[in-house]
Amino acid sequence: IYTTLDPVFRLSMGQTGDYSAAMYQEDFSLSLEDAQLRKHTFIARELRIGQASRVLDIGCSWGGFLTYVRSLGARG
Repeated sequence: IYTTLDPVFRLSMGQTGDYSAAMYQEDFSLSLEDAQLRKHTFIARELRIGQASRVLDIGCSWGGFLTYVRSLGARG
């Protein structure tokens, strides 16, 4: 079923497939993808996720946040 519905979900949630709200911070000129990246950056910074971090992400969409923290060198 995910194969059939995935394109529909991606249209409404963006390429990261995040269920949680994007972080526009009143800048609605941002694309959905940029606002999601802003949210991922904020969360990673607040949790001090970096090279030596290990992250467990359970049930948070299609793994967009895990992809982001892996780009920081964290293990997810």
